[in-house]
This record gives sequence, C-alpha cells and structure tokens, in this order.
Amino acid sequence: RRLILQRVRVDDALLRVAETKGAISNAEMKLFLAPAPRTIDDEKIWEAWIRDRMSALEKVQTRLRGGTTVSETERPTRNSLSEADMAYLNN
Repeated sequence: RRLILQRVRVDDALLRVAETKGAISNAEMKLFLAPAPRTIDDEKIWEAWIRDRMSALEKVQTRLRGGTTVSETERPTRNSLSEADMAYLNN
C-alpha cells in the first residue's frame, strides 16, 4: 500500500512538472512534492489529501467541460499561502 501511495505522490508531482517549460532543479522537484503527504504519514492524512485532490480535479474537469474560468477573486495569491508554504518558498 505504501508503494502505491508513493507512486500517487510522485505522479502528482510529475503533473506539476509537466506544466513547466524545460528542466527543473532538485529544489523545484522538492517544492512539487511538498504538498503531498510523506510515505510514513498516517492513512487518514493520505485519505484526506486524496479526497481533496479528487475534489479539485472534479472542479477543474467541470470548468473545462463548461468552458468556464476561475474568477480573479478565486485565484490563489501569495496572501492565500500558509506561513509554512511561504517559509518553504523563501528557503
């Protein structure tokens, strides 16, 4: 099970990498992996992360099918990032 979860984690990061233009650094790969739980994390953490990921993907698919876009007020900003995210990005 842990190997499957690790694969899901890496696949999620690779989706982010695919959105970049060209090669990425080790620091960027670490950043892409950061949102996903670690292999040693509790199953409940993984379940919540997978549910959140599925919900986000369903919203994207619905928007794509309907041809809608996210309004400016709903788009993420630097202010919407957590302090931990900001600390990570600044290191």
